[in-house]
Amino acid sequence: MADDKAPIAHRNVTQSGIKIFDRAAGGKEFVAPALRNFQEKRGFTIILLILVVAFAIFVLVVGSFISELPFAWARFLAANFFFSFFAILTVLLALTGFICVDMWLRSTRVIAVPGELHIVTHWLFIRRTNVVPVSKIIDITVDNNTTADGIYYYDITVLAKRDGKNWLAAILFIFQQPDKPERPLSENELKLINNKKIRAITDINGESDAKWILQEINRELGRK
Repeated sequence: MADDKAPIAHRNVTQSGIKIFDRAAGGKEFVAPALRNFQEKRGFTIILLILVVAFAIFVLVVGSFISELPFAWARFLAANFFFSFFAILTVLLALTGFICVDMWLRSTRVIAVPGELHIVTHWLFIRRTNVVPVSKIIDITVDNNTTADGIYYYDITVLAKRDGKNWLAAILFIFQQPDKPERPLSENELKLINNKKIRAITDINGESDAKWILQEINRELGRK
């Protein structure tokens, strides 16, 4: 198990602002601060602001239109007609807001030592820790997650065996195929049920940087 209290010595900083430390107890620590890649954050924040303005204008215009209708039944029909547009804007606003909050607040510490990987993710006062033994790691990949102003950003994703099954996913698959309950699950569906995906390090600026970090993680874990 990685020793979180072992002293560390500064080693390097990648072009993505990810700091890499050699640990005195062995292994390496990769620290991805929240305040980096402002170009990507700026793009999504602008999109969020545009959606907020569009949502506010939509609510004001539609609300004013409905309130001026002379009959209650007309107001009722108009409210139901515009509800779908309201719901679509709300979903887009919530999704973009979630992405922006995650980008601005997420910071990650990944500790790779022979036989074990620690992934500690923070969103201000919220903390989530994943400890994954190498024996449970199926694959670690570099995945393109977004593009902003011509720059490609990548995530390092860990696919690991789950302790138990993802019963929520299994139930959802059953309801998605009510006409064929006996249909065998596909390979991807079985992966989702039996395994879990962990975004270890997010928003890495450039594929070469991401692949180099992945190579260092694999080396410290003792994986080829």
